[in-house]
Amino acid sequence: MRTRLALALLSSCLALAPAAVQSADDTAAGADAKRTGNVLRLRQHTPAAPAQDATPTVESFVELATTKDIDAVYKTFGDLPVRANGELALKHYLATEVMPFFADAARLDRHLRVVGATFDDDSTGQIAYAYAVTKAGRLAPFTIAWRVEGGRAKLMDVKVGRCVPARHPVLPGGCGG
Repeated sequence: MRTRLALALLSSCLALAPAAVQSADDTAAGADAKRTGNVLRLRQHTPAAPAQDATPTVESFVELATTKDIDAVYKTFGDLPVRANGELALKHYLATEVMPFFADAARLDRHLRVVGATFDDDSTGQIAYAYAVTKAGRLAPFTIAWRVEGGRAKLMDVKVGRCVPARHPVLPGGCGG
């Protein structure tokens, strides 16, 4: 009798094990899928109406990033990247990659390429492919994405030091130049 009971329990545990493993894998994959560094899955699109001049938004970000005030830059991010990455991870990214990148920036180069973007939550905004001009006069590529929330631009993503040749403006000393 004990043997039959033990076999019945063992077989039911084995029958449930693959589902439990798959459920655990799905949970882990779901957590990893949302945490892709600071890089959210962005889909470019053609905006229905011409976008307003993005230069002030990008310029103010560059100016703020040169101040080395991580909390101030963090506060410019929208809720989606904060939830996707977590406050500590986002602040770490700002402290180790974004702020050091802009520490040598003298200004924003006047050539920008701006395209429409659709974010993970299907909201829309813009992505700017731009260059910071270093104090030595070198062009340093970066990309920022934002959407407008409550009348204010909220950052959705920032990538620094990576050139996107098909998107960054072609300039001498730049990505395609």
